[in-house]
Amino acid sequence: IIELMQDDLNKIWIGTANGLTIYDPDNKEHPFTTTRRNENTLSTKKGNDTYSTLSNNYINAIVQGENYYWIGTASGLNRYDSTTKTFKYYFTQDGLPNNNIYEIIIDNSNNLWISTNRGICKYNIDKNKFISYDQHDGLQGLEFNNGASYISLAGEIFFGGVNGLNSFYPQNMNDNNYIPN
Repeated sequence: IIELMQDDLNKIWIGTANGLTIYDPDNKEHPFTTTRRNENTLSTKKGNDTYSTLSNNYINAIVQGENYYWIGTASGLNRYDSTTKTFKYYFTQDGLPNNNIYEIIIDNSNNLWISTNRGICKYNIDKNKFISYDQHDGLQGLEFNNGASYISLAGEIFFGGVNGLNSFYPQNMNDNNYIPN
């Protein structure tokens, strides 16, 4: 087991190196009935399509958002819609700095902050836009670690990496819209 997350419905999401299992304590007959596992360990599926399986079986991060569950894998970010029971994938060609997702945090403005093997990125869900940050933006390094993230009650986000710790307040991160000649 790499990741555990309890959702608002009291279900336990279990991320492993072999897929995702959801434990429902209210289902006495079959508490482990929902497993979403990709038989192809490195999916080549792309685009705006939705799928019935994960993009990759190695689960590093699971968070519950307002409308979806977000799952970080060793090959892509997965958005799970529990109503339709489908996944949508996000990869580097969609704007991620790297496909290996270590951690995901949702800030107070409903943005995803994602640590990867190539820095951190912010995903604005409403605008479907990724913004990447690297060492030029003050990160301790490009590579981060599993299980090394936290958001404080004040909204400060922490990500731990191979060279130390980064902390920031998302609302203080300003985009540089200046395009030089």
